[in-house]
Amino acid sequence: MASQKDGGAGLTVSQAATLTGRSERWLQKLRKDGFIADDGRGSYTVVSLVRGIIAHYEDALERASKKDASNEVARARAAEIQQRIAVKNRELISQKEAEAVIMQLATWVRAELYGLPPQLTRDRAMLKQYNQVIDDCLNRLAEKCTKSAESLRSGSDD
Repeated sequence: MASQKDGGAGLTVSQAATLTGRSERWLQKLRKDGFIADDGRGSYTVVSLVRGIIAHYEDALERASKKDASNEVARARAAEIQQRIAVKNRELISQKEAEAVIMQLATWVRAELYGLPPQLTRDRAMLKQYNQVIDDCLNRLAEKCTKSAESLRSGSDD
């Protein structure tokens, strides 16, 4: 078989299937889908066969890439919807809300602690000493709370 217009020797469907390691049906589907050109008599040139198979796989890669991008967008949308539902169900609250609750709790603790010394004694020296112990305790707690709040804002685990 001579060269068919510089496309190489003509191959039958059976020969092309053997050469490519694929089925005849698969090759016929590629021809039907326009990837492989035949000479009108059911034979293929090697060049047409190679180009067609490459075009088929490039098309498949492009479709897969578009599908992956579409799946990524769908996953992002699903995550956003889950967050909105969690916020609506009060399973997820904003950092500002959490900080406000902590501040309210700290205010209550401070008030309760400063109310203790007058209940324990009327001695001014002892009151001053108790208040100093409470001040030191509250200052340590305030430092820890400040560090924790900064860690939450920055996203670090410190």
